[in-house]
This record gives sequence, structure tokens and C-alpha cells, in this order.
Amino acid sequence: MKRSDQDRVLWTLTEHGGLMAKSDLARRLQTRQAEVDVVLQELERTGKVKLTETKGKLIVGLRDNR
Repeated sequence: MKRSDQDRVLWTLTEHGGLMAKSDLARRLQTRQAEVDVVLQELERTGKVKLTETKGKLIVGLRDNR
């Protein structure tokens, strides 16, 4: 996993209020959802994002790391 991919995801989430649908995130990053899944799994494992399913959509949110 490239560190720059993780940074792009975190930056995009930060710029859009810290919360967005996975499909919207993939569109903003101009990449496939399958590629975003790999990055999100790693970020979730390290505790930087939280994935929640709401109304049939997967929502990605930044975790509050204080």
C-alpha cells in the first residue's frame, strides 16, 4: 500500500467535512471502488477511519484521534 494513496484519502475526507460515501470518495479520487477498498481497509485497521453502512451506502468517516 502506497502511503500517498492513504494521504490522498485522508486529505479528501478532511476537505469534505470528514464524512462521505465510499462511492463519492472513489469518484473524487478518480479511482475504482475496489482500489479504494484496499486503502480503506488499511486505514480502518490503523484506526484512522471508520466505515459505517447507512441506508445501503458505505459511509467513510475520519476518527477523532485526540
